[in-house]
Amino acid sequence: MSKIIDIADRREPFWDDYLVDRALSDTAVQVCPLGEPVQVTEIPDSILSYPSICKVDDQYRMYYIAGWMDGDVMLDDDGSSYHLGVKVIVSRDGINWEFPKVNGRDDNVTIENILDNVFVYRDTNPHCPADELYKAVASGRYIDNKYGLYMFTSADGFDFKLSRFITDKGTFDTCNTLHYIDGRYVCYVRSWHDYKAPENERECMMNDFYHTPTPGKEACSLRSICVLYSDDCINWSDPVELEYTDDLDHQMYTNNAMVYERAPHMMIGFPTRYCERLVWNGNYEQMCGYEGRWKSYNSANPREGLALTDCLFMFSRDTKSWTRFNEAFITPGYEQEYNWVYGDCYPAFGFVDTGKEYYMMYTHGYHHEFDKPKPIYMYKVRKDGFACHKADATERVIVTKPITFKGSELHINFESSPYGYIIVELLDEDGNLIPDKRSFEVFGNTIDRKVIFEDGSDFAPFEGQAVRLRFRMRDAKLYSMKFE
Repeated sequence: MSKIIDIADRREPFWDDYLVDRALSDTAVQVCPLGEPVQVTEIPDSILSYPSICKVDDQYRMYYIAGWMDGDVMLDDDGSSYHLGVKVIVSRDGINWEFPKVNGRDDNVTIENILDNVFVYRDTNPHCPADELYKAVASGRYIDNKYGLYMFTSADGFDFKLSRFITDKGTFDTCNTLHYIDGRYVCYVRSWHDYKAPENERECMMNDFYHTPTPGKEACSLRSICVLYSDDCINWSDPVELEYTDDLDHQMYTNNAMVYERAPHMMIGFPTRYCERLVWNGNYEQMCGYEGRWKSYNSANPREGLALTDCLFMFSRDTKSWTRFNEAFITPGYEQEYNWVYGDCYPAFGFVDTGKEYYMMYTHGYHHEFDKPKPIYMYKVRKDGFACHKADATERVIVTKPITFKGSELHINFESSPYGYIIVELLDEDGNLIPDKRSFEVFGNTIDRKVIFEDGSDFAPFEGQAVRLRFRMRDAKLYSMKFE
């Protein structure tokens, strides 16, 4: 007998088989890739890097690295020196963005001597000191020339001061994210791990493994994501590798991990996947932007011409173990002059909530062009619609494991064709149909449809009892369910 799962009144997405009795079900789980985006604005800066969004009252702020700035500089690992500036744009509707003036100045965020990356987080800890409400994490050599990840803090999100060292165990040259979850702080950072490469070089190419042999080892080093924890945001554990439910070894660059607000017991992530073929071939020569790509390939760093990037979707129920879809969630799109390059599909951290059926999610373009304004593109993302259970034109079935719930009404997020439908049946714990507890055919496309039994009754008599749900589906997708 399956273990009973108490879902109470939580929203439970159908992104995997967590609730599904696979032995009794025959739907397919799939990621739901995003379509083409639309441009909403452009930024007149030489760089637009690692944007992060946070909501402040009725306004959204998008922080980003803006480009090289005048003034004091610091030394990078290779001895070169530069200084990156940080800016923020604001919007109330996610479409119209503007630069706010802060105390009359245009350079509206002060975080000194940024070298490579920054992530800004508005702390949700109710006991957070007022002068640390905003926290920024960035890599660099800010104290005693020690390289690592550091924290900056601010009361208003505009003027930051260097606060403390976090860790030096990692690489960090990406968007390292910070969160407050269930009474502790969680930080996701970039690192490397060893990988035993396949002997067949062609297999290496087809799996897009970029080989950087570790000195003294046969293994190669691959980009990966680690997590570390702190109870006080001062003392941190050592980073540990994320665990995945699959055994593929993708090169994971950014993480874009965040708490999913519609189901806050879950985290979602949109990591950028790094893909580098080992050799130049004729396909590169037929792609848009060939001249720039060839120039990059023939530079001191050939991977700039070989590498490409896309974005995946993943989620977690415990912050460390993740389910990852290996098909791309965001691709560079139809080939144009400045896309399909290393740097595509780096999504901004966070969403803008329209209050409707979708979130707004953002990426940016012209990654290798430092003399052009940087466009910001917006995707509409269906709420809960990152993945689903799908039925084709033949009726398929989902049977849940035994569950208990809190509430009297079942609401589902689904879509069907006019030909399609979903019928919901209530079963007892052993899988027997409970008489007269079958819904009429549900069809349409909505993030919130109340399920009603054919006799007009609801689920109230079964609150707290162990039951199963059976979804009979045809030409339909089921994204999530929630009892209320």
